[in-house]
Amino acid sequence: MFSYIRFLRGSLPEYAVVEGDTAFPLRGSDPSSFERTGEQLPLKELTLLCPCTPGKIIGVGLNYRDIQLKEGERLPCEPKLFLKSPQAILPPGQPILRPAEVQELSCEVELAVVIGKKGRDIPETEAMGYIWGYMTANDVTASDIQRRDVLWGRAKNYDTFLPLSDRILAGTGPGPFRLRCIKNGSILIDSFTDRMICPVPRLIHYISHVMTLCPGDLILTGTPTGYGVPVAPGDVVEVAIEGIGSCRNPVNCSL
Repeated sequence: MFSYIRFLRGSLPEYAVVEGDTAFPLRGSDPSSFERTGEQLPLKELTLLCPCTPGKIIGVGLNYRDIQLKEGERLPCEPKLFLKSPQAILPPGQPILRPAEVQELSCEVELAVVIGKKGRDIPETEAMGYIWGYMTANDVTASDIQRRDVLWGRAKNYDTFLPLSDRILAGTGPGPFRLRCIKNGSILIDSFTDRMICPVPRLIHYISHVMTLCPGDLILTGTPTGYGVPVAPGDVVEVAIEGIGSCRNPVNCSL
């Protein structure tokens, strides 16, 4: 296993692979073109950026067997897809902003799959070969807006509604990984990725039948319980996936 980061050198972003406390800068923009430059840089001295630049972010709803179904609901027969804006991405430590019109905010810990090469109609048996690596994501949702709108385009896409961990873990399979959502120090979600209804290879196959997947695209694979943890301004929320990473963000009111 190894990790990729993206960092700022001067005014330009660069990629690097991380080994221990050392970053090894790379030429290229995705795994198919990466080459080491021969440099070595101390990781602690780098200004880290989001490690991928997704053209699109595909979310999957109700994808865990431990979902807390509401009256009249059933587990889906096929993946429930939605899109999330790349402008919602938020680095670790930065505040999640609750818009003035939102009364109910929730945070959802999710395994994010980073696509490593372009593919369309990818067979399930070949899907793992299209993965760059994995990240930890917090799919922040305006729960009251979600109920009111029915469609999720607004509830999922406010700026700051997608905190992400700061590196891509590569060279490992899809788990099972332990996921946790922690609010103000209390663990409120604790589950494993093998509880997914539709596992990662099947999701890649299904989604690539709908749209072409490209390097850097993200697939958010769903959250245990289905609806996340309610949060409010003043809370601090951390989403963590064991072995992959975490992001910890305060919740503030939008200015």
